[in-house]
Amino acid sequence: MLYFFLFALLSTSVGLHFRPHYFILLFPALSMIGSYGVYLLLYKLQSSKQQIVYIFIVAIVIAVTIFENINYYFGSDPKNLDT
Repeated sequence: MLYFFLFALLSTSVGLHFRPHYFILLFPALSMIGSYGVYLLLYKLQSSKQQIVYIFIVAIVIAVTIFENINYYFGSDPKNLDT
């Protein structure tokens, strides 16, 4: 997984021209690393009560991220997205 992230990072920086759409290559690697971190966190916690608390915290973080960008995700007119 670390090699996947490393090669995604290298493919982003080829030519040293950093355009915003180049960073899309990092999204799969970062999501895999994040989900592996959540897995390790839940694996370390043996109590189901602690697991429920941390799952709730992760759900809150995801919900806050979506609600902070709700106009971008759900309020945009599809015809205006290319401008």
